[in-house]
Parts: sequence; structure tokens; C-alpha cells
Amino acid sequence: MTTEKVVEHGGDHRKHDLLLSNLERAIKEEEQVERELDVNELSRLCQLHGKGIPASQGLDQRKATVEICEFDDDG
Repeated sequence: MTTEKVVEHGGDHRKHDLLLSNLERAIKEEEQVERELDVNELSRLCQLHGKGIPASQGLDQRKATVEICEFDDDG
């Protein structure tokens, strides 16, 4: 009976480690997607800014500065 509890407890640790690993991977993937969205949104705002539309319009609480438009030679 004691051996079964140890095996069961060890199984719980493995399950916990697997869940933690999956969670960490999901968080990293989510952060990557968020960075890509930020870059795409900032690029779109730079294009709009080049057409005379303020860069802060529609930013939804994300920070934008004039420096973000410097990489875009089209605007």
C-alpha cells in the first residue's frame, strides 16, 4: 500500500511538471503573438501617420512615439 502511494505521488509530480512546462510554453507563444501584433499595429499606425493621421489614434493603450516611424522610409 505504501509503495502505491509513493508511485501515485511521483505520478502527480510528473503531471505537475508537464502542466508547468505546457503553461510556460503557452505563455511564451502568447508573448510572441503579442509582440507580432504590436509590430503589425505600429507599422499600420506609421503608415497612417505618414498620411497625416495622428499616430496615437486607435492605439488602445499601447505606447507609440515618433521613433517607431523612423524605420519606415515610405512615410
